[in-house]
Order: sequence, then C-alpha cells, then structure tokens
Amino acid sequence: MNDFLTLFHLALIMPYNTSILRVLMTVFLLVPILSIPLLTLQHPISASTSQNNTFKVMYQDYSSMLRTSPAGTKYTYSEVTYNMTADNSTTKTISYDSYTYDVNVGSLQTFSGTITVSVSNFNITVNSEIPQLARVILEEPNLDEELVWAGFTNGTASITGLAYFNSSAKLILEFLNGTGFSNVTFDINRQQNSYSQTVSLQLQKVTLNLSGSFSFTTTIESSHPKRYSQVEFHYNGLNGEANYNATLAYFQGSYVPAMVWTTSTQGQFSTPSISFQAQGYFTGIEFLGVNGTLAGYVSTSYVSTVASSSLSILSGGIDGVSGSVKVIVNPQAQYGSPKVVTKVMVSGNPVIVVVTNNGVMSTANVDLSRNVENGRVLVDLDVNGNGQYVLVFPNSSSAYVRLVVPQSVNVQNVTINGKSYESQVVSINATGYVVFNVSLLKNETVAVFAKNGNSLTQVNSNDYFVDNGKVVVLVDPANTYYVVYGYSPSPLTSGSTMYIIIGIIVAIIVIIAVVLLTRRRK
Repeated sequence: MNDFLTLFHLALIMPYNTSILRVLMTVFLLVPILSIPLLTLQHPISASTSQNNTFKVMYQDYSSMLRTSPAGTKYTYSEVTYNMTADNSTTKTISYDSYTYDVNVGSLQTFSGTITVSVSNFNITVNSEIPQLARVILEEPNLDEELVWAGFTNGTASITGLAYFNSSAKLILEFLNGTGFSNVTFDINRQQNSYSQTVSLQLQKVTLNLSGSFSFTTTIESSHPKRYSQVEFHYNGLNGEANYNATLAYFQGSYVPAMVWTTSTQGQFSTPSISFQAQGYFTGIEFLGVNGTLAGYVSTSYVSTVASSSLSILSGGIDGVSGSVKVIVNPQAQYGSPKVVTKVMVSGNPVIVVVTNNGVMSTANVDLSRNVENGRVLVDLDVNGNGQYVLVFPNSSSAYVRLVVPQSVNVQNVTINGKSYESQVVSINATGYVVFNVSLLKNETVAVFAKNGNSLTQVNSNDYFVDNGKVVVLVDPANTYYVVYGYSPSPLTSGSTMYIIIGIIVAIIVIIAVVLLTRRRK
C-alpha cells in the first residue's frame, strides 16, 4: 500500500502524458482487491484486405490533464498529428512531446466574444475570441466520444482537429477557469456546416509557465478490421471488445453501408480517502462502397480520468482526458447516393444492400449485380465465403433467390418459327425465385425460352445474362427451359411496317388513277 501511495503522489506532481496516465491507471487497476482486466495505447487488431489500394491516412492523438495539489496547479497537454499515404499494412513510428505548465491563477474577469464552428467531412474548426480554450470534445449518443483537440489558447485563436460524427452531436468547448473548466456547447448536425455563438464567460485569468517536457513515440497503423468479426480496442490502459453492427453511416457527403463496432469500459478504485475512475469509449466504422470495396475507415478512442485524495500529504485531484482519431480514405473507391436500401441475412449475418446509380454498395462483397425486369436488381452477396443471391425491389423489399442445380441438361435441336436451332434443354425442380446456370456450348448469342405446355415463351432478356462463360437465368420457375444458340427474333415488326408502306403507296396510286379516270369521263 505504501508503494501505491507513493505512485499516486508522483502522479500528482509529475508532468502528465499518455504514459503517466497509463502508469496511474495500471496502479489502480492492478490493486489486488480489483479483478478488472487492464485497459494500453494501440488501435484495433486488424486484418489485411485483398485490395491492393493506396490509402490516405490521417491520425491525431491529444491529451490534457489538470492537477491540483498543495504544491499548486499544473496543466499538461500533448499533441500528435500525422498524415501519410500508405497501403493496408503500413506502420509508422513518430515522436511527440508532452508539456507541463505551472498554472498561475489571477483575478476573475469577464470575456465576451464570438465563437464559430465549421464542420467538414473529417474535420472540425473552432474560431474563438474567448481565450483559455483547453479542450474540444465531441459526444454523439450511442456512437462515440472524441477528443477533437487539446492545448491552450492565450487569446483569439483558430484550432482544427480530426473528428467524425454520423448524424448529430454535441461539441463541448472547455475553457480553463483557474483550477477547473467552464464550458460552451454547440449542437451540430450533418445538415449544417457552420455555427456561431456570441458568449460572455467569467473566467479566472490564468498564465502558464513551462516547467517541463518529455518526448515519446507512438506507432500509426494503416490497417483496418476484418468485416463480420469481433474487434479488440486498446488505448491508454483500457481494453474493449466489440461485436459488429451493419448499418448506414455518413461518409463524405453520402450515407453508405458500414460495419460499426462500439464499446465502452471502465476501471475504478476507491477507499475512504482515495478515489480513481477511468472511463473509455471506443468506436470503429468501416465504410463500404460499390461491390463492397473498402471506401474508408474511422477509429476513435477516448479516455476520461478523474482521481482525488483527501489525505493531507496527497490532497488534490486529477481531471484528465486523452483521445485518438484515425481516418483512412480509399481515393479509388466508388460510392453514391442511395436509391434503394434493404437489409438481408446471409448465413446468419445482417447485410446492408444499397442500390445507387453507380452500382450496388453493400457490407458484404458483391460478386455480381444485374438489373433485371421491372426495375429489380439481382445481387450475388458473399460474407466470409458464404454466398446468397438476393432480388432487390424498387420499394426496398427483397426476396431470397436460391441457386439450383439443374436436374438434367441435354443438347438437342429445337424449331422456332420454322427454323431449327441448337439448344440446351434444362430441367429444374424448384419453387419461388431461383437462379440456375449452364456452361456455354459455343460463343454465340443466346436466347432463353420457358416451356409452358406445348409452347415456348421467350424469357425477358433482362432476366438472363452471360457471366464467366455461363448463362445465368433468373426465374420464378417453369420446369423446363431452352437455351437457344444463334437465335434472333423474326423481323416481323420491320416487315409489317414495309407492307403497310407498300399498301399506302398502292392506295395512293389507286386514288390518283380513279381521279384521273373521273376527269377524262367529264
């Protein structure tokens, strides 16, 4: 216990950084009376993707801690920002510094001015005429919390930080106010890009004197999680494991299919004279574009720390936050605005399917998509090697389509409109929407006919197509189909039109002849 008290005292007087926070939480969480698993700074365990794309990676990590003790008040913050272009397995180690300041508290003053907030895809900019801005925190219910920025401003200033929110969120600006903080809150959403408030704040004027700095390193990874699997998060001594959810999420001006992982975790310790609590929030969002290709990925981690002691030799407290944001964008990805959205199940996994003018987007891999009759879209989905055909309707409903193996395929000639054609006679036994395919006999145009009784009815040309050397047919089935080679419709329409024109010409000639004969008789 003496060692524990010593480390707690060191945490109150030493410069703060992410490593010190890690040590502090480790001490509390490893106390024998607690069996809470230890929570460390890393990003989600990732799986490589088969796509060999080049990604744009943006990363930031901020920390901010205010400590009070009989020896005085100290404020510590650190900042890491880095951008790079990388493939899906790049790692980069960078150095950064943490600065600790003695806080000299002055008189209470009133500060008035305008604060503006600008929101873009992955950035938030704050312009403040109010000084002593120390933290910018974003909170979106049921999704995440983020530390957008941390530091200290002496006067009018403009700051920008990475941030992501899906729909609407609260943006909390924390201003250093003596030995605490005062807040200004903005409600932001994706329908509006700029906000403004004219405010008046009473703040205790503070001046900061640098008392120490430390250098550290951190590693940035360009990888992203494997779809339809659990993800582990690690950050600043807190661990979290999250299951996936398939949904739509905002991505660069549109809502696209997304895999979302969210979790929160907590570590705490308390005695009659000492208390400590750390709360962590973790979010990962993978954005999927046309054919289920990776369009982007966002990972956010946020830890808030509160500690206090009433012991005379250790009296004081800690108010700390730290957070990282990683954004990955695939510049080659195609995506579009949703026209039709539906949700289906593939082998027990929820799958979002979105039809756009640019193709079909999905949380699953899209092996094939095809516009068929009556505005429907046939989609072949794949989740971890498990395939499923789905028929998507314009009203956002859907139907499962079974892939069936023909009972038999025989080659024989068939006569259509008095002409003989080579064909494959395909027998199937199924009900409901089904897809079957047969390998092409030869490289010729094909037409598909359904046998109804003793007659053949041509299948709509939108409901079959050739893919990878096979004729693929979507049917709500009859029992027998003919895949006919070299068939082209008889030119009945053009022939009939020609006969009509000839008839009109003959009629005109007859009329002219009758008129001429009538005149001669007169």
